[in-house]
Amino acid sequence: MSTRLRQLIFIVVLTLSVVGLSWILLYSSGYSINWLTWTVQPTSNIRLAVEPNEGSYILLLPNGLSSNDGTASFTHLAPGDYHLHIEAPDYLPVNLSVTTKANSTLVFEPLRLWPDVPIHPTTTGLAPAAEPIVPADLPIAFQAALAQLSSDSDQNQFIVGTNQVVVLDAVTQQATLLSQLGGVMTSRLLDNDTRQLVDIGQPDQIALLSDFSISLVSLSTDQFTTLIRVSTPIIAAVWISETPYIAYADAHSLHILDSRSQTNYSDQVVATLAATITAVEYNSDLDSIVISTTAETLLYPLTVDK
Repeated sequence: MSTRLRQLIFIVVLTLSVVGLSWILLYSSGYSINWLTWTVQPTSNIRLAVEPNEGSYILLLPNGLSSNDGTASFTHLAPGDYHLHIEAPDYLPVNLSVTTKANSTLVFEPLRLWPDVPIHPTTTGLAPAAEPIVPADLPIAFQAALAQLSSDSDQNQFIVGTNQVVVLDAVTQQATLLSQLGGVMTSRLLDNDTRQLVDIGQPDQIALLSDFSISLVSLSTDQFTTLIRVSTPIIAAVWISETPYIAYADAHSLHILDSRSQTNYSDQVVATLAATITAVEYNSDLDSIVISTTAETLLYPLTVDK
């Protein structure tokens, strides 16, 4: 073998090694190469874990990628719009329209499916309402700030955090955040069309329920995210403990809403009733939604008992 041929082989091997290593580094960093245009493009990912995972099927469109084990990790996707279809035996299917962004991962852990089962009358009623918080129960600093509000109605609602209190004025329907950070008290107007505060178990977030919408509020930044707007008045809403989901009801339907606001389809009707719904509550012991109607009390289980 001539020296020139050996040099040529060495150059080819070195070039292929450099190109291959560069491609591996780009791929592992979340980029891909468009070989048609010879350009480097950022990618995105979708990761989800379905509950229940037994028998579940996940399909990603338009790519046609799928998974059958209750989890899925779709990587190196072109940023853009996708459709997720998730189903499992005895559960209602879920269809999500999602938009991924460059160099980011859209995570749904967990993504719960809700039972496709008839709901039945139950003797389990709504739990007795907890003793309402009154101004005298608040720390002294908050009592002083509360005294500055225009209404001292005993129907005001409160959500109490470590360094902040949210007050819903029963007269004006205005929600106000009272916060105490570093000994400085501030008061911020949150909304003027709120009739129920929904504690969703997050230290910095609450949900605000009005007649025709549910909004998520970041208390420290006053940022609002409207989760839904509806045309039928909302009767009541309740947080499903230790999940990102809120159950709410209009006159004849029970809905479950994903508060993570990562999709443009996060509101699912799980039950439709003939009688008029008057109240809903989550029963953690039964993992069920208790629905009071003008005719009877019903129980909607959130898992299928097999």
